[in-house]
Amino acid sequence: MFPRISKALILLFLAAVSAAVAAAQPTASDPRNFDASQFGDYVKVGPNWLFADGDKPEWASRTFDDSGWKNISTNKPLSDYGIRDIPYAWYRIHIHLRPGAHGLMIGITGLAGSYEVYANGLRLGGSGKMVGATLRAQYQLVTYGVPDSTIPASGDLILAIRCAVNRGSTLGRGVSTPLYYGSVYLLSQGSAPIFTDYVAAHIAGVPVLLCGLALLASLIAFALYVALQSQLEYLAIAVYLLLSSMTSALLIWLNLYSFSFPAFYLSYVVLSVETFALIEFVRLVLHQPRTRPLLVLEIVSSCAFLLFPLRQLGIVSPEVNLAVFFLPVLIVKVVLPVLLFRASRRGNREAGCCFRRSS
Repeated sequence: MFPRISKALILLFLAAVSAAVAAAQPTASDPRNFDASQFGDYVKVGPNWLFADGDKPEWASRTFDDSGWKNISTNKPLSDYGIRDIPYAWYRIHIHLRPGAHGLMIGITGLAGSYEVYANGLRLGGSGKMVGATLRAQYQLVTYGVPDSTIPASGDLILAIRCAVNRGSTLGRGVSTPLYYGSVYLLSQGSAPIFTDYVAAHIAGVPVLLCGLALLASLIAFALYVALQSQLEYLAIAVYLLLSSMTSALLIWLNLYSFSFPAFYLSYVVLSVETFALIEFVRLVLHQPRTRPLLVLEIVSSCAFLLFPLRQLGIVSPEVNLAVFFLPVLIVKVVLPVLLFRASRRGNREAGCCFRRSS
């Protein structure tokens, strides 16, 4: 166990050093001559790839002539190249491994849409349906083994990725980029499970902790409400904490298992009710009646969370999203602390405690 942990720490250190070097100096690569001859445990592929929109089976072939394909950088969205409103996208890169290379794995993470992976024309696998995708993404690292027989003695490898592009993104409808720098890795068979565990821990560690803590606190708040049923604020905070735990659980599911639009939208439905419960909690702590402005704030801020996911489908433009989501949420973030602060100045100890915790 300890050697595995030590190796994970070494990989983490190397990743941090690589990130620092990349931040200090732009990385350049030739997609027709990507040198991985010094490949050991892992290497990030890119950032430059050969790109074509459309969908033809022969594009996976090792012998296909891709001299007419665009050379693009995955550090940039496709819209920077004037590419938009496409249902399919293909990426190819010519990789040079050391002669006799074996035990190679392809790692895919952080890819938007559905995809298939090919090595020298052989389909290694994929994720999601290649038709009718509305919104899909993969955040966990999934690895695909490359059969040794697929790699010739020269070590030349043509890696091709076929993508079914999402309908929209945060940039709007028809503007979606499947692949980014850091989405594709070459891994050895020994480093693949360690790297997979590291990515899983990185994206799920904090949500797991928050989910457990929120659930525990919710149970305590429910117990207090059962003991003191006249104190409705305990019920409100118990509901809020339970919903917060559910939000973290959904985030874990989306990141580690299956990212789909229904599950993604459900997480924002939960956030919508969570926001309503939070405002109710503050109102009950302050012993204030539900005034019309406060009711409007509850409804508008809650509905804002129901509209936010639609930007991923391109139904709501980024400008409209800014007005209908961020503005109401910002008002809530400002109004609630102000109300708590004013009440604490008037001698409300509960409000003072809540204000200090929110600050």
